Amino acid sequence: MSRKLTVYQKDDLTAVLMDCEIMQTLDGRHIVLEDLRDEFGSLVNSIDENSANQRHIRSIVNAFGNDDSWIALIDRVKYYTGEGARPTLRLILAQLELEQTLFQYREIRSLRQTFGFASFDENSQKKLIQCYHQCAHHLDVPQVSGNEPPYPLLLTLAGFPRPNATRALEFAGGIKQLLPELQKRSLSALVAAVAAREKKQVRSLSADDREIILFFGMVFSNRISRRVGWSLPAGGITGCQAARRLSGGRTLVPACHEAGAEGDDVGQPSSGSGRSAVELAVTTAELAVRLPAGRRFVL
Repeated sequence: MSRKLTVYQKDDLTAVLMDCEIMQTLDGRHIVLEDLRDEFGSLVNSIDENSANQRHIRSIVNAFGNDDSWIALIDRVKYYTGEGARPTLRLILAQLELEQTLFQYREIRSLRQTFGFASFDENSQKKLIQCYHQCAHHLDVPQVSGNEPPYPLLLTLAGFPRPNATRALEFAGGIKQLLPELQKRSLSALVAAVAAREKKQVRSLSADDREIILFFGMVFSNRISRRVGWSLPAGGITGCQAARRLSGGRTLVPACHEAGAEGDDVGQPSSGSGRSAVELAVTTAELAVRLPAGRRFVL
């Protein structure tokens, strides 16, 4: 299937190409384009000549970004940047981001931020690679050295056709415990949202909170109570959609309504009556994680 780049993806690719020495001069760009002329002559001829680096590079990206031709452009620039060079690594990462279809653009941006600050000790790195091998079982993936960071491994799995692409969610759910708390929560919410969209239950994610939440009541400062139940009505919403409707970051107290316990007000925070089977303070960002991915609720 032909992959046309979006405006945002073209912006990102332009920025990555500007970091490559061969693309930083008009002569260098001419070398790359001449190499591509035999196969993509009509595209090369359509590019507006401009000595201004950013404008010329964006014109090149616009020409090659309307179908899969951008892959040949990236490959050719990688040839000149050299194996192992920082610009080459950025090009490889950009290509992995563009080739996968599991994560949407805003989710890619969130993943960049989540993994951009991630660093692992030797033991955590071993767990990371072990988790990757488990998720990549029977898939034709490149051999790893053992020192790879998590983000390109995640994108590699996401680049496979469905349903294998969703193994990236299993990988993300498996390694989130290796991340700092803030990044772990962000990744958990993102994986839950993608799993709901893909209608997939992520084993490593659902194992975190085993409490059975039969009714989930919340009260806001304006005293408007909304209730989330287990029924599956038409027009219901998913857990991640419920989280988006709530004000981000607010701490809520969910109550697990005991079977047969009468008089419990599940629309109110706990009053300490002892009637709730489970009480846990959570933020709205965690709500999408605690409710089963893909299950629909009435709000």
